[in-house]
Amino acid sequence: MTKALGWLQAGKICNSEGVTVVELNAGHKRGILRKVFEDPSIPREKKMAMMEEVMGDDKSDLAENARLTCMACLPDAEGKAETWAAITDPNSGDSMKESIAKMSGFYSRKQMDLVRPYFDMFYQVLPVLQKATGQKYMNAFVGSLLPTFEIDDSQIVQLVTLKNDTPDNEGPFANMLQDAIERLIKYKLTRNYAREQASHAKKND
Repeated sequence: MTKALGWLQAGKICNSEGVTVVELNAGHKRGILRKVFEDPSIPREKKMAMMEEVMGDDKSDLAENARLTCMACLPDAEGKAETWAAITDPNSGDSMKESIAKMSGFYSRKQMDLVRPYFDMFYQVLPVLQKATGQKYMNAFVGSLLPTFEIDDSQIVQLVTLKNDTPDNEGPFANMLQDAIERLIKYKLTRNYAREQASHAKKND
């Protein structure tokens, strides 16, 4: 992460000889900034100063949404709770783009203790959001926040139960749930296979 901070400050990536390899554009900088914000080892004050340096006076939609994503990335329990409340509240006042920006920054593998409680909450809120929002919002919500970091059979069962309880006239929602079920099963099988292969390789060493 120290290197990433140096890249942001320099506005470029150089090789070991000091030769510029990549000139960072706005997209590169926003991507690196997100990684900075989700890192628990970097003080919040430093992150905010870095965001001000990178974003400056840019008030474009891209910049504003990047700010929302970065704030959602912060490893802060209160901030996570506020973000979750906003993205699960149909009356939050956020636009679709603003909500998606917050969703995209919510999860981080570096913050498992903070985000793990929201895995079960995701399944609990799905039927509520389905009744209160449109399919476009649901697609964004499930696409961004379906818990895939840790998968057990109970999560798959919850989705199957919800799909079985879905009325026939809510076909798009049922199809979305089926896609989510297949994603979880695929990820679970792939990880199990990878673990088995790693175990076999270790035994053969």
